[in-house]
Amino acid sequence: MPVGSRQGLLQASFIPPKAIRDVRDMVRYRKRLVSQRTQEINRIQKVLETANIKLASVASDVVGVSGRLMLQALIEGKADAAALAELARGTLRRKLPQLQEALAWMNIIAAYSSTCSLILTG
Repeated sequence: MPVGSRQGLLQASFIPPKAIRDVRDMVRYRKRLVSQRTQEINRIQKVLETANIKLASVASDVVGVSGRLMLQALIEGKADAAALAELARGTLRRKLPQLQEALAWMNIIAAYSSTCSLILTG
């Protein structure tokens, strides 16, 4: 044992109260959840880009209301760009021509649909 601690010259380590430790644990857990959600969204965007669906270039939130409706339609096998674009809600409705163009060159393969389905259902 060091000489200083035997003589009482060193301060003990700071151990925060239980309430602060609990809050820190919750913050760490929330940070981990946000990180995992971001990873899943990035996976969805990668699958869409691989399928030549440029949804992220038009929609600011690929997993927003409109994006989820379009993804669900794609998973169900619908591949008509105009019909998919009509699923847009809110401010995305103003971008229908750009949205149809982004969806026009899609190359849906069953593997992409099943991958998106797995990611969305978690």
